[in-house]
Parts: sequence; structure tokens; C-alpha cells
Amino acid sequence: MSCYRRPGASVADGRHDSTLQWIFSDGLATVSLFLEDFDPRRHGQPGAQALGATHTLTRRLGDWWLTAVGEVPQQTLLTFAQALERRK
Repeated sequence: MSCYRRPGASVADGRHDSTLQWIFSDGLATVSLFLEDFDPRRHGQPGAQALGATHTLTRRLGDWWLTAVGEVPQQTLLTFAQALERRK
């Protein structure tokens, strides 16, 4: 597993938005999870899509917006999303 903080654009109050990305891989398949502050102006309805072997899942998690992407079954992305919990 790898974790990266991706710098984002400036938001209205002068802060810089950032996205946290986790990359999970078993050597064959890879799943990326992107977590960012929820913004109703940018984030639409939660959903799932497939384009060939690549699946995506988007959903709101409290104050956060999750985007999961991977060449794995949709159920695998859903399992990742359901297993996330904030600890701190």
C-alpha cells in the first residue's frame, strides 16, 4: 500500500484543497482510493461506472467524498468503501 497527498486547487476561502490517495495492489490488480473534502458544488450523486475492465465508485462519507478506481469487480470497490473508518 502507498499513500500520497495530492495538492489541489485553491478554494473560495483561500485554503488549498488536497486529495489523499491510497494505492493497494497484490501485484496483479490495483485499487486507488481518493478521499477529499466534500463540496456540493463539485460532487454530484454517488454512483458506479464501468469502462471495460476499469470500475469506479463514488460516494459521500460524512464530510468526505470518496472515489474508488480499479481493474477489479465492482463488489471489490464496494468492499473497500464499506471498510473505511476514520480513526483519530
